[in-house]
Amino acid sequence: MTTDSIEKAIRVIQREAEERLGFPLPPDVWKRIEEEERIGYSSSRYDSGPEEERSCLEEYEAVIERHITFYKLVLPLAARQLGFKPALARPARADNSGRVKRGMYRRPFERRLHLFDYIIDKKGGSISARANWRRIAAAWNEEHPHDPQTPLNLKQRYHEMIRDDKLTQAWIVWRVAPKLRDFAERLEAASERLRESATLMRDMPERLRESVTLMRERMQEMFAEHPEARTLGDLIRKQEQEAQNERINQAEV
Repeated sequence: MTTDSIEKAIRVIQREAEERLGFPLPPDVWKRIEEEERIGYSSSRYDSGPEEERSCLEEYEAVIERHITFYKLVLPLAARQLGFKPALARPARADNSGRVKRGMYRRPFERRLHLFDYIIDKKGGSISARANWRRIAAAWNEEHPHDPQTPLNLKQRYHEMIRDDKLTQAWIVWRVAPKLRDFAERLEAASERLRESATLMRDMPERLRESVTLMRERMQEMFAEHPEARTLGDLIRKQEQEAQNERINQAEV
């Protein structure tokens, strides 16, 4: 399998994953997944023959499927928490053909996604924050002189985009899901620590019984060494007196 055919197979896996989600994802998402999972697919990995090639592609597909499953799980909750309308919390659906449109659809979608992300960033990262459209338009036009926008046009396009469930959910996967995934991993680590603590607590009674037994045996030895002692207080005072006498003897020496 050549490098070109390997890359083509990977693109097919990515497009099929997007079809299951119901919307395309920006290239940054695929790059981030590969970096997080430490997976890379250069021609050097396929020198061992067809079996190694097939194994590597199956590994890639399994990694992608795990991430897609996570995205489907968190999208409804994230949409509600971010303040999108309830309709946007529904899982996005593919087109009537059952496939995500490609070609002319993908590039305009990515441009709109970039504009939406830019506006959210200029609003301070908050969906519900008020927008200074004049200031955002000025910043956009300075950074994108090839695509000038008026404040009114930006405002209209933003309100159109925020009603586009596919676009807003793609933005959640792009910008919000990594934070949610990190939170989920930290939550899982905390749960593991709780499970370990629970195991420790189950073992604690036995350890306490052992400690009490050792303490009882030691106290019996101490009463045997000092038969004149009647109570634990007598033992403590006796030990304090012995310790003081020892300090005096050491000082005289």
